[in-house]
Amino acid sequence: MKSGASSEAVNFLKKALEIHLQINRDNPDRQKVVDLREKLAFSLFATGQYKEACEYFDKVYAFYRKPIPQAGLRKILDTTYNFLLLLNILYFYSGRSKREAGEIEIKLMKVIFNKGRAMTSFDPVRIFESFYATRLISRYRFPGNEVQMFATVRAIFFWSGKLIKLGYKILAFGEKQIKDQDKTGWLYINYLQPHYSHVAGRITEYRDEEKVYKLAIQIGEYWPATMYYLFTGLNTIELGKEKLVLNYLNRLRSLSEVFDDDFPEVQHYRVKSALCIKFHKMEEVLKVTDEAIEFAKKSDHIVQLLMIYCFRSMAFSILQKYEEARKNLYEAEKLLKGFRIPSGVVKCLIAKCNIEIPELKNQPAEKRDGKILLEATKELIKNSKKYICNLTESYRLRAVVFWLLNKPNNTLRNFEKSIKAAISFGGNLELSRTYFETGKFLRDPKNKKERINDMNGTECLMKAKSMFEEMNLQWDLEEYEKFMES
Repeated sequence: MKSGASSEAVNFLKKALEIHLQINRDNPDRQKVVDLREKLAFSLFATGQYKEACEYFDKVYAFYRKPIPQAGLRKILDTTYNFLLLLNILYFYSGRSKREAGEIEIKLMKVIFNKGRAMTSFDPVRIFESFYATRLISRYRFPGNEVQMFATVRAIFFWSGKLIKLGYKILAFGEKQIKDQDKTGWLYINYLQPHYSHVAGRITEYRDEEKVYKLAIQIGEYWPATMYYLFTGLNTIELGKEKLVLNYLNRLRSLSEVFDDDFPEVQHYRVKSALCIKFHKMEEVLKVTDEAIEFAKKSDHIVQLLMIYCFRSMAFSILQKYEEARKNLYEAEKLLKGFRIPSGVVKCLIAKCNIEIPELKNQPAEKRDGKILLEATKELIKNSKKYICNLTESYRLRAVVFWLLNKPNNTLRNFEKSIKAAISFGGNLELSRTYFETGKFLRDPKNKKERINDMNGTECLMKAKSMFEEMNLQWDLEEYEKFMES
């Protein structure tokens, strides 16, 4: 493990555990068994075998406490109790026990902490099991690590799309607890800021990027730095700043090399795939997503794999290869069945709309039904309100569906909402595309609507063109020229 040979460590530890259980079949040393399982859990985690790692993490926790229930009434009661403990900590933090955590409590916190990390990649629905950390935080003090632990708990709300406002309140509370010497806590707070912006807030400037990178290497904490670059990268794509995203991609690749871990590399592929599809770099997107799928399949990075299949489906739709688009969407939807988190639902629905809208458009106007698409876009908007980075695109897709169904009032209303969502979030890239589609709609001879937000169709088109040029969106500029020449 110390030399970074995690796969070899897994093999040796499994053999050691097997031999011990064979030799001591009648009376195994329970402490030795749990110690081996603990080492094995962290070795499996390091190799990206998250499902198996979590099985061993659970066995370690059960040895020192009680098994964590996976279903039934006890799971509901435990989750409720843990949540109430969280609120108690939040509002009565200064009145907690002053007893410092001992060796076992620190061990259990590491187990819960890393288990939570693992579940974000293969089963985000189970991330609420990280609430068991509140049982430890409420009874013990963990000097130098408490902000980090609060970050773990509050991230649950951002990942799940539930109680996001409470998650932000805990984030603000954690920021107040940071001290200058708490470097790890500072790293975790900084990754959660762009994470919050991505799911429910507004994109802001990221001034501490250099400090995040250097500090992560200095103290050996690659995970929060990786998450920081994931969400700053995705947010910066929405700003339309390609060169800055390329810098973040270099950082992720560097973290992967420095720490010899595949987690930064998986996120590198996710950001790069998102960059290629958002900028419609069609020569690159299929190659990148193909490599990303092969890489993610080697471990339990299921959430990332789902996203990549969606990006690949969108790419095939843009290329008008709808059969291939459906195949990739099918693979994404199979993965989604295990955990219907908002981010996964949103990406699958966007991919579905990219397939179904052209099909609706090709039908004769008098035979267009659109019920399936209206239901899909309604569900898309509902989930995008918990994953706000895609809300602009969601309203635009619904507007296009209404346009094809010859319902101008609903069309205009959803274009207005798309523009408003983009301005609120700060997403210039999708805003430019909404202006383009709105301009086309207002210039449509069949449409009697003339203006939106005091802009006519020509003004919307000129605004879109200006933004396309500013962000160097070559594919969109070509589409603009085709429309103007038609």
